Amino acid sequence: MKIDLKQIGRSSFGLGTFFLASAPAISILFIIISIIISSLKRKKNYFNDQWNYPFFISGLLMIICCLTEQLKSSNEKLEYLNSINSWIGLANWIPLFFCFWALQPYLILKEDRRRCALYFICGCVPVLITGFGQYWFNWYGPFELFNGLIIWFQRPIISNGGLSGLFNNANYAGALLTMVLPFVLAASYQKNLSLIKRTIVIIINMMVIIAIVLTNSRNAWLGLFISIPLLIGSFRFLISTFSGISIIFASIKLYDWLKEFLISFLPAIWIDNFDISLITSDARVLIFKNSIKYIIERPFLGHGGSGFGEIYRFRSQCTFGYCYDHSHNLPMELALKYGVITSIVISSSVGILVYLGYKKITFKDNNIKYSFSENLFDKAWVVSAIIILTSHMVDIQYFDIRISLFSWILLAGIKELIMEENKFKKIAFKE
Repeated sequence: MKIDLKQIGRSSFGLGTFFLASAPAISILFIIISIIISSLKRKKNYFNDQWNYPFFISGLLMIICCLTEQLKSSNEKLEYLNSINSWIGLANWIPLFFCFWALQPYLILKEDRRRCALYFICGCVPVLITGFGQYWFNWYGPFELFNGLIIWFQRPIISNGGLSGLFNNANYAGALLTMVLPFVLAASYQKNLSLIKRTIVIIINMMVIIAIVLTNSRNAWLGLFISIPLLIGSFRFLISTFSGISIIFASIKLYDWLKEFLISFLPAIWIDNFDISLITSDARVLIFKNSIKYIIERPFLGHGGSGFGEIYRFRSQCTFGYCYDHSHNLPMELALKYGVITSIVISSSVGILVYLGYKKITFKDNNIKYSFSENLFDKAWVVSAIIILTSHMVDIQYFDIRISLFSWILLAGIKELIMEENKFKKIAFKE
């Protein structure tokens, strides 16, 4: 009996995307299998694709940064940097640069991307169930399966906290749910769905929206408001049931936050002179200011993989009694750790890729026309990427493998979307 490696690879990739949110260790195992198969069966090698060049160069620059720090004498090394952490930090980037290339064969066609999107939707159901259980029924853990292979963090919700479900942090849960939301919205407009299937999709849709609101993550709320107009792009759809309810529900939460903000902030504006320190003393602003200062200190090779958190703690600059582990801006974090050049290369490459994807889905440079529903899943890929890029301008969820791997799968799908015009007869794998 002949073994069909291509089908094994596709099945492994599907299982990997399905388990990504709830069981990342199992997901990574399946993803690795799919990567090995695709790497062996690809018609073209890694360096035949020019999109790989900037990420390959960035990986080399990161390694040079770590080597430079490692080879320094003990007298030259900065006391707060841990060279081991610098090498460990490379795992957040270099393997995922390779994933970007190796996973593209599974996302070539429109149907491939639609199927992957549906796996993502199904995979987020455990996040929803555990999140609602945590928020309304006091399901607390953490829960462990298979001797710690799978750990679900079900922590009590602290004051002003929000739904986090099986995640360690409500912002991470919110980030993943907002990345999935465009796909759920797209699924709602699929043609030829039976009444039962459409009802299930709408229920999941509403559950995702409610869960996003309950995270109390302002980044997630922003993603909620971005996703609907970017994806639907028409007033008649904006007033559809699910989007209308979501806007009303989110507005109530946003109103509460704005009211608290205005009560504490406006009096200072109208009483005597407005003190600019009200803005410059904000924790996020102070973090950005310090990050820029650290980048200027070592602009070319950065401070190493430990980066912002180690420097911040060593210099006793913890803001309001709290020490932050990152700079809350991903391009800034890259510059701080691995230098400005590395940050520019990666950030610009990702930005160009997403821009070209957005340009493609607007049909401005595309002779192939699709109906609204046929193109909606591809639009969802680009909108999801825009949401996570926007979120990473004011926070960083990237260092959770579920978010980072999801992000690079999105980029791989967008790259295939851009190159799709001549791919209706294309075969990615060698026979």
